[in-house]
Amino acid sequence: MRRVAPAVVASIAAVCVASSVAVARFRAPSAAPPPERLASGVRLSENPRGKLPIYSTNSVAFLPDGRGVAAMRDDWLYDEQNRYVSSSRAIPILDIAEKRERLRVATEIDEYGAVALSPDGKTLAVGLMRGVRLHDARTGEPRGELTAEPAFGITGLVYSQGGRVLAASTDLGGIAAWDMPDGRVRFVSEVPKRPAKAIAISGDGRTLATVTFAASVCDARGPFGLSPWPFGVWSIACGVRGGAVHLFDASTGVRTRSTTYEEFVDAVAFSPDGTAVAAGGSGLVRLWDLATDDSRELFRADGDWSVRCLVYSPDGDTLGIGLGNGERGKLVLCDVRRARARAESDGLSGPVRSVAFSPGGTSLVAATPRSVVLFHLDAASADQGRTPSR
Repeated sequence: MRRVAPAVVASIAAVCVASSVAVARFRAPSAAPPPERLASGVRLSENPRGKLPIYSTNSVAFLPDGRGVAAMRDDWLYDEQNRYVSSSRAIPILDIAEKRERLRVATEIDEYGAVALSPDGKTLAVGLMRGVRLHDARTGEPRGELTAEPAFGITGLVYSQGGRVLAASTDLGGIAAWDMPDGRVRFVSEVPKRPAKAIAISGDGRTLATVTFAASVCDARGPFGLSPWPFGVWSIACGVRGGAVHLFDASTGVRTRSTTYEEFVDAVAFSPDGTAVAAGGSGLVRLWDLATDDSRELFRADGDWSVRCLVYSPDGDTLGIGLGNGERGKLVLCDVRRARARAESDGLSGPVRSVAFSPGGTSLVAATPRSVVLFHLDAASADQGRTPSR
């Protein structure tokens, strides 16, 4: 048997050790650091549990100058015996510096609700069951109504950056758009039998996005929920499955592209550069790359948290994610490039129903059923993953 020199054996051993270390490092990369805690937010409006009246905040938007917030609020008044007395809806304009209502715009209450502010800050659009009501954002005075045929309920509202288009997601399962400021109907486009839950517009104003369920399914059942064979069909159970994101041409309303997911989706946001669409629902946020048509997981919540709303920061680096879990709420800031949570704040009074960045990206406001909370973000700390300042 031929002997191998000790030096050669040592060299081979060193190579093997080095290779095993390299493989180990590849198979077990270092874990991402846990997200930092957002500093406690400033409550611009709040109604603690057990106090009268009870109110529910449905939608929130920043004023273009970043000094105020518009928040749709439903008030429900009960007497000391917990008997219903009355209900009303209003959109208060909350002054951030003074933490008070600057203006209150009253409107009727119904099962739908969304608000949007024109880029020039002059017009407040309020989505209702049968169209959109316009108000002067400085005085609250009515400016008119926007309707279209067939009639529909508004589930979301968004202005284009220049303010020349106001678009809405509808309970008919599609979108409607009006030319502004004259209010002429541009189009009404449907996704048949699939109510749309939210709407977003690309930065160049050319594309609109909305989310629906992916498909309706029906199962035939036999006795006691068993297979219909060989007993025959005793009942039919129907429901919905999965989620879908649809893109529309903002000029014509023609649906141009769609993608489907196994999980439900309830929220949608366009990246500021228009290259990607984020969609989330059942505890998961996916990012759809429009250039490659690929989707990747951007964020996954722990436990039973569900995604209720999404918003991009103006620079596109951060995605604000509003979550809910029963009576609890949480706000997460996700690093889009690294696909990880950068910071989060829990302990909010109920699920986060709406979230918005200030025009400069230095603040973030979140609306829950019982409060409107403002978070001041420090740009430098956000870039480096540190806790944003209060």
